Amino acid sequence: MRGFLGRTREVFLPKGYPFFQRLMILLPLLGLYFGGYFGLGQFNLHRRYYYDVSLRIDSMIPFIPELIYPYLLVIALVAILYVAAPDLPTLKKAAKAILALALIHFVFFALVPVKAMHRPMVVADGTWTKEILLFFYWLDAPVNLFPSMHIGMSFLVAWICGSFNRTLGIICRILASAVLVSVLCVKQHYVADVMAGLVVGYFSYWFAFVYERQPQPDWVPIVLEALRRYSPRWPKR
Repeated sequence: MRGFLGRTREVFLPKGYPFFQRLMILLPLLGLYFGGYFGLGQFNLHRRYYYDVSLRIDSMIPFIPELIYPYLLVIALVAILYVAAPDLPTLKKAAKAILALALIHFVFFALVPVKAMHRPMVVADGTWTKEILLFFYWLDAPVNLFPSMHIGMSFLVAWICGSFNRTLGIICRILASAVLVSVLCVKQHYVADVMAGLVVGYFSYWFAFVYERQPQPDWVPIVLEALRRYSPRWPKR
């Protein structure tokens, strides 16, 4: 039995795998993510006003309770990134992107409060589907909608995974697309929330993985030259 467990561990966690270092990167992020999300959720429940970002297409999207299951795939996507990231520098960049994503969302949640007015009345009937749906309706208050953090996180993970493994990136994009369909069909988000979540997710990916690779200008000589040219008190050459 020990031999079997040992071989299984070697497959999923090879020798030398920095398990605890990765865990120390992940745990603070999760604390910030959930603490900020649920804290702002309680605050936004008692706001005196909410913005309406609904579109005509939102009323045309059918309510499909069974699609609550793909809603959970965001957890699987984060787990995939945590395990599959090839090294700690990549995981640290991913943490930077997730931090940027969370902070941008928190600013929007505070400044642009949106409430889900289109959630249907769901009655428990003893099935797993309805019980899980009602649990998430209870857990996730109908606020903190714009942008969709669920979508932003799902596609951010997919883009990050695609940056180091093309096949894994394609698989994660398919899973993230399932999450996108799910949040609309279980009436957790509006179409505008989803589109804004995609924008924030891609910006966070670009900020951590693309922007840093581009050569950045040395701003000191540029600023000094501008001061010499336009400031009468600055010494000329």
